[in-house]
Amino acid sequence: MADMNNIQDQEVQNTQNDFFSADAQETAVVPDSEKKPHTTSIVLGIVGIIGGLLIPLIGFGCGAGAIVTANKNAAVAKTGAGRILGILAIVVSAINMILGIIINLQRMGITN
Repeated sequence: MADMNNIQDQEVQNTQNDFFSADAQETAVVPDSEKKPHTTSIVLGIVGIIGGLLIPLIGFGCGAGAIVTANKNAAVAKTGAGRILGILAIVVSAINMILGIIINLQRMGITN
């Protein structure tokens, strides 16, 4: 009976060793956010540019988020595109806001 318990214990131990071996860890599924950390900043930059054309506050928020995310992940991946898109989103939003203010002032008759 003792031999049977020893055999079962060894089988359990072998199974656990196989599960935690290096081969099992190499085949683990890695989330996309860990594979491509620059994707978030690129998406925020694109949304920021589109949002900046429609509603400047969305452009400012997404553009700032793109820059912060790009700076945070700069050591892990090349995030230059996300940073540039974030800056463009802020610039487009600022231009849209300034043009909106000028157009509204002209409608009210304050400026020529």
